[in-house]
Amino acid sequence: MPEPIINIENAVVSYREDEVLHGISLQIISGEFVGIIGPNGAGKTTLLTIVNGLGKLVSGSVQVLGKPVTNNDRHELRKQVGYVAQAANIDPRMPMSVREVADDRALRYSRFISPPGKKDWNIVDEALEMSA
Repeated sequence: MPEPIINIENAVVSYREDEVLHGISLQIISGEFVGIIGPNGAGKTTLLTIVNGLGKLVSGSVQVLGKPVTNNDRHELRKQVGYVAQAANIDPRMPMSVREVADDRALRYSRFISPPGKKDWNIVDEALEMSA
């Protein structure tokens, strides 16, 4: 079996006294498309926060791309994994296309230093085509 790109084992996450996730385990293999569904308050967003290094585990482990996710390596994780929050304050005077949002380089690097080139846009276009 191939190595999982996301591996969660017995994850427990609490907010104050409330345990939001209890003993969650999940493996996602490269090439799989996974949807996370459930009612409000079920822990969907919390699950994603522990995968992207923004959430804090009470116990258990999370590995992404074969490396443990910790608060210390979130910056390195962002270089390899994109994340778009479900809610954000977006200034309507600064519109962005779906293509620009999909170019997650905008979230990691300054466009003034290294604007995306043709190769970057080809990768974005391929990713958008896969999701259509």
